[in-house]
Amino acid sequence: MTFINIFQNLNMNYFNGSFNCFTPNWLIPNMFMPNFSLFTQFNMPSFNWNTTSLFNFNNFPQFNFNSFNFVPSQISSSNNYNFNPAATIQNKSFNKTASGGINSSYARLSKSMAYQKALKDPSLENLSSGGRRWSISEASFRTDIPFARKGTKDILDKVTSIIGEDLVITSALGTGEAGNPHVKSGYASHHNAENPKLDISTRGKNAGRLAAKLRETGYFSRVSIESDHLDVQIDPAKFKKLDTVA
Repeated sequence: MTFINIFQNLNMNYFNGSFNCFTPNWLIPNMFMPNFSLFTQFNMPSFNWNTTSLFNFNNFPQFNFNSFNFVPSQISSSNNYNFNPAATIQNKSFNKTASGGINSSYARLSKSMAYQKALKDPSLENLSSGGRRWSISEASFRTDIPFARKGTKDILDKVTSIIGEDLVITSALGTGEAGNPHVKSGYASHHNAENPKLDISTRGKNAGRLAAKLRETGYFSRVSIESDHLDVQIDPAKFKKLDTVA
């Protein structure tokens, strides 16, 4: 009679624990032995065995996953995947302390009345004609008017020249038109005619990357990522430099 040694190929390196008996590889489920070649560090679960005999399945291995730990690093492949969260979440909100005069008079006017007033306001300029690599979205100005502090057009020209991208302005000076969604108080407000905030569309763009580019130009005191746009405000110090040059 020929006896088969079922323990011949036993590999004890897979386990960390105490054994009361020898157990062959064919009892070890393959599902617990995945290929973790993609990770730089992987600690397998510690297995606490309490097997009093080879075929006593009432005492089948008890698994202790308290020590389970893996630390994925950047995984290089032909697609250059990067699992670093910091690489995908950039500059959600940037706020620099900025202050100045507050003019909320347009918040009390309808859109049509505010438009007529803005045409005669020497401190404002009409953005409707757009500029160098930037334009406005007429359809987006449902309760706002396309006016901003005088000098805004020159600054936007400089910004697009620096970042090398086209920009679309979807909101500027807020009015009292029904349904206006903007906060009506404070310096950093769409309703502050002294320096109204602007909304810049992010459709078709990487919002985090665009926000970082705008912030790095140094022309903005506020850059915040909203649902489909960036909420920005030009640093008031930049207007002072324009006034000095003029």
